[in-house]
Amino acid sequence: MSSAENKADDNTDSRQQAEDEFETVSHEDAETAANTDNKANANKDDLQLTRFDNDLRDVEDDSDDDEQGMAHHPIFGMLAGRLGQRRRGSSHKYDKLHPENQVLTIANVDECVEVEHDAFPEQERASREKFEYRLSRCPELSLGIFTQPTKAEMEEGSDEKRKLIAIIVATRTQAPSVTDASMDYPKDWKTDKRTLSTSGNKEPLGHQENGATICIHSLAVRSEYQSMGIGSVLLRSYIQRIKDAKIADRLALLAHDEMKKFYGRFGFDDMGPSQCTFGGANWNNMILEFSDLQDD
Repeated sequence: MSSAENKADDNTDSRQQAEDEFETVSHEDAETAANTDNKANANKDDLQLTRFDNDLRDVEDDSDDDEQGMAHHPIFGMLAGRLGQRRRGSSHKYDKLHPENQVLTIANVDECVEVEHDAFPEQERASREKFEYRLSRCPELSLGIFTQPTKAEMEEGSDEKRKLIAIIVATRTQAPSVTDASMDYPKDWKTDKRTLSTSGNKEPLGHQENGATICIHSLAVRSEYQSMGIGSVLLRSYIQRIKDAKIADRLALLAHDEMKKFYGRFGFDDMGPSQCTFGGANWNNMILEFSDLQDD
C-alpha cells in the first residue's frame, strides 16, 4: 500500500473516531411539549410565570464562565426545546439530576407551593389558591424542572421519586409592568371563567388573556438544589421559549435591589421603583422588551 493510501486511511479512521465521540440527542431524549401528556392542554408554548422572588441563593455561583457552560450543555437544549450533539463520556454537575422539563398544571399545585415555601420568605409566598388560579387559567405560561431517579436507583428499589425542583409561573396583563392587580386574582374565578379584560378605568385582577406583558411572579428553586445555576438555566430557557413563540411584547418582574444585577444579565432593564405593595414593597420594576433582543 502506498503512503498516499495510508494517509487516506488514517484520515478516514480519524473522521470515524471523531464521529464516534458524539452521541446524537433525539427528540425522545428531551421532554418537551410534544413529548408530554399535557400536549393537548398546552396553548402556544410550554410556559408560565408567577411572582418573582429575591431569594435565589444560586446567584453568586453563576459566573460568566459557568453561564457559557450552561448555554452549551444539553440540559439547556432540552429546556429551550433545542436539540444538539453531546460528546460521549462528558460530565456536568446537572447530569446526576436526570432533569426533565414540563409545563405545570393544576396537578402540580401542591409541589409548587412546596418549592416556593422552601425558597421564599413567608411574606413573599403565593397562596395555594393563587397557584391553583394561575395553573388553571394560563398553564402554558408555566414551566418546571423535575428530577428523575436514575436507572440504577430504580433497579435497586430506591424510594426516590420524580420531584419538582424549580418553577417559573406567570400571568398576562395589559399593563407595561407588574402591578398589584396583576399579582392578585378574582375571588369568583371558579365560577367566572372570563380571561379577557373589560373596558373601564380600573385594572382587572389577575390574568388577562389579551395582555401583551407576561408577568413573572415566581422563579423558585428548592433550597437543596440552589447554588447549582438551575435558576439561571430555567430563566434563560424560558426567555428563549417566549421569544421564539412570539406570544408577548415583553417580560416583566419585580426584584429587590440585590437582585437587579442578576436579572440584568438576562436582558432585563431596571425601570425604577415599583408601586407594588406585595410582600412589604421595596421592589424594582424589571422589564425585558423582546424588540430589544436580536434574533438568533
